[in-house]
Amino acid sequence: MAPGTVRVGISGWRYDAWRGVFYPAGLKHDDELAFASRALRTIEINGSFYSLQRPESYARWSTRHLTISSSA
Repeated sequence: MAPGTVRVGISGWRYDAWRGVFYPAGLKHDDELAFASRALRTIEINGSFYSLQRPESYARWSTRHLTISSSA
C-alpha cells in the first residue's frame, strides 16, 4: 500500500438502519454483502469474534460475494 493511502471499510454488513440509506430500498438481505463488497474495499467479518462460524459460512461468503486479497 502506498504511503498516504486510506482504506475505508465496515465492520459488518447487516445493519437495518442502512436500508434505504446505504443499501438501495428493496435490496434483499441476502444481497447486502455483495452490494457492500462492491462499494467498499474492506469488510470485517467479525462474526467469528462473537461465535464460532462453520467453515461452510466462510466459503459461501467468499465464493458468492468477495474477492479475497492478500494485500493489507
